[in-house]
Amino acid sequence: MDNHYLDTNRKKFIRRSLMFISIMFFAIMISCTQKYDETGIFDAQDPNFSADTLTTIAMKNTIINSLDLIQDDYLYLGADIAAGDTSAYGEILFNFELFNTDSTLDSAYIIMPVFRDSTNDFNYAKSFEIFKVNEPWEISNLNKELVNMSPYSTNFFVDNMDSSLAYDKHIRIDIDTDSLMSWFTDDSLNYNFNGFYIRSTDGNEITPILKLYSSRWDYATYTPKIHRFRTDTLIAYDGVTDSLFVAETTNNLSTDLSFVKKESACLDTIDSKFKIGGISGEGIVCKIELDTIPLNATVITGRFEIDNDSSDPTLIDPIYGDIRNNGTDNELCIYKVMNSDWESDITLLKYDSANVWTYKIEPLETTTLMVADGMMQKWITEPDSNHGFYITSKKWGQPFGYMVFDNLQIKVSYITLTDTE
Repeated sequence: MDNHYLDTNRKKFIRRSLMFISIMFFAIMISCTQKYDETGIFDAQDPNFSADTLTTIAMKNTIINSLDLIQDDYLYLGADIAAGDTSAYGEILFNFELFNTDSTLDSAYIIMPVFRDSTNDFNYAKSFEIFKVNEPWEISNLNKELVNMSPYSTNFFVDNMDSSLAYDKHIRIDIDTDSLMSWFTDDSLNYNFNGFYIRSTDGNEITPILKLYSSRWDYATYTPKIHRFRTDTLIAYDGVTDSLFVAETTNNLSTDLSFVKKESACLDTIDSKFKIGGISGEGIVCKIELDTIPLNATVITGRFEIDNDSSDPTLIDPIYGDIRNNGTDNELCIYKVMNSDWESDITLLKYDSANVWTYKIEPLETTTLMVADGMMQKWITEPDSNHGFYITSKKWGQPFGYMVFDNLQIKVSYITLTDTE
């Protein structure tokens, strides 16, 4: 038989086989998609489909993981005093690199822009203290109480004369030549100068606490910088001084941070309400049983849902508002709890910090949805692994605020397949 004939018919057979497989696959896809509605949720008309909303909280507690140091897009300066006690503060520590030519500078100064929308006008008349830091420090083991420093100057805010910029005021720290000469050293560890520390003046506190741009801000125009000036004397060809040339160089700060504090004033978790704080660290650890769902269920969707209960002004921070503050990066975090001991002793709480679900708190919505299909599936299949979950905050729009939530619930849609002969 002609080989060409065989080859041609083989190709026709392969094409027909592929077409048949494609048609079958398409038919299967149609059959499957009929089980879903237009929103992508499994069709409730399917006899194998179920959806449960679980609201019974078996165990809950408030946990506080407060922070004493922040490194983000902003620096924080000020202090709130209530009944003689400091309820909140922000203090700034920063450093910049010294060069071997700095000892011959004519002058230098540091500019730290203030975030425009964060202050009240009366704050600008208040003073702040600047201290020289005398010993090296590392962020990894930094303790506010152990920072070795000595007074340098007391300053006030300075007007920004360039109206095109996004700040109206700034902190300016002038550094004289004598100081630069005394700080300069060939020692790479730089024991003579290790940055500046800024805090409110006692009795004349900056309040509410204001924001300044940090070195992590995305736009270089607003990041804090050191400006260096050197005057060079130009000698003409005849040996006579001809003119003066002033050279300016700028460099960003090498690192900056804010020491912070916010006294926790936890709301009792009355009924279904709970509080999420910023740096004060309030969160909730909670357990909701899923034992009404069959062990052989296959999760289609697993959701946490909570209501943002910030419409009542008595349920948000009276000075700073809620943790959103119209920010764009404010988020909630959910962690899976790894042990059951917390139910008797909250200090024993362990949670999976390496795996976290993060969700933005939308300013205009009242319900926050958090997707955790995989975790729900494991809790249903292996009920003994359900030790609960921990909800806290991350990337606050307003770190000194807090927010109250309500109606925490778990919604699960799933299918259970029945064996057929």
